[in-house]
Amino acid sequence: MNYEAVFRALALGDIDREGHDWQELTQHIDHLDRRSEAFARLSALVALGASEPSIAVAMDHAVSAGVTGEEVVAMLVALAPTVGTARLIEAAPAIGLGLGIDVDHLLEKR
Repeated sequence: MNYEAVFRALALGDIDREGHDWQELTQHIDHLDRRSEAFARLSALVALGASEPSIAVAMDHAVSAGVTGEEVVAMLVALAPTVGTARLIEAAPAIGLGLGIDVDHLLEKR
């Protein structure tokens, strides 16, 4: 199955209706490397305003896959105009812990 067929199934919501499982749909298309996939998931969770534990897990995966602190901060800067600073503030504690920065401690020093 090529990427167009996978996209069609996603766009039409045909994954479950057609009896396909995710692995079956995607086994014949190229995947992102582990690092890019972890970075994309982290970005999506921040943009969606996901819970702190979800972002923390994604942050752990991103760091273990080789995403750097500089890249995470660049991602936050890139997302800011689209998602707003409120989303970034919500995500900051979990991201900070993943980077070894205690955001709560920073706020106390303010």
